[in-house]
This record gives sequence, structure tokens and C-alpha cells, in this order.
Amino acid sequence: MKTSISFYLYILLFSLTIASSCKKPEEDVEEPENEFITTVKLVVTNTADTSDVQTATWKQLTPDGSNPPDTSAAFLNLKPGSVYALSASFLDETKTPAENITEEILERATSHGVFYIPDAILSSNITIIRNDVDANNLPLGLNATLTTGANTMNAFMNVILRHQPEGKDGTITPGSTDADTRFRVQIKP
Repeated sequence: MKTSISFYLYILLFSLTIASSCKKPEEDVEEPENEFITTVKLVVTNTADTSDVQTATWKQLTPDGSNPPDTSAAFLNLKPGSVYALSASFLDETKTPAENITEEILERATSHGVFYIPDAILSSNITIIRNDVDANNLPLGLNATLTTGANTMNAFMNVILRHQPEGKDGTITPGSTDADTRFRVQIKP
């Protein structure tokens, strides 16, 4: 009898071992890596004068950064005391046709954030509010409102796209940088 119980106990333990080893391995869902971005475009439209539309473009067409970025068109000439609707787009122009990375950013909005960081001197004379949000109601930043103060000045603003697959909290801190660009901003009548 004792042999019979031991035999059945052995069969039970063997069966449990086999069953537990047959479990499917957990699949790691990989978050896509940082996007390769060669071009950042800002389009600003004066809300009081819709004919006042400007496009500023920053380009870095060498993936390894061996050539400096082309900042010749990375310039915004804004009027003092004005409100502008701002739209940002991101492209990879190493491909033909150019790949619109903005669409990927929208698809994975909960993993991205666009941040507008004016230089210290400019920050006292410009306000930027990100208008669009992701599914978690956190700012995305592809669309923003830019309001200029009364002072005339010439300064710079960084536009930074952050890849934030884990821990996005509306701040620039979590994640890694997809793009860090610099635009000249002039405020004058």
C-alpha cells in the first residue's frame, strides 16, 4: 500500500513539474527606440492676424552628427504683445520620401513630450502653453500657444522632444532625448 501511495505521489509531482515547465514564456513588449529625427519645423500663426504665418526649420541631415546642423532657417520673428498658435512637426529626411515622425509621436503620445525651453532672458518675455494632451491627460506639446511680452529682444529657445515610455509625468525629466534643437527668436515690431 505504501508503495502504491509513493508511486501516485511521484506521478503527481512529475505531472506538476511537466505542467509548470510547459507554461508559455512571458513576452517582453518592447517599446520602440528613440526616433531618428533630421528636421524640426515650427509653424506659428498670429491669432490676431492670420496672414502673419512663419515657418522655422532646423535640420541635421547627417545621422552621425558629422556635419553641424543647418540653423539658417531656424528663426522666428515675432511681434511684441501678440499671441501665436504654434505647431511642431518632426521628420526623418534621410528616407525617400521623408518619414513624418510626427505621426508616430501622435500614435504613441503617452510615450512622448515636446518641451519649449526659452533662454533665461527670453523666458521673462514669452509664455508657452502646450495645448494638446495624451490619453492620460498629460501635455504632449505638438500644438502650443506662444504669447510674447511687450519688450523687444533677440534670444534663443530650445525645442526638445523627449521619449518617455516609462514614467511620463508632464515634466522633461523622465526618459531620453529624441531631438534637442535650438531656434533663434526675435521679438520686435
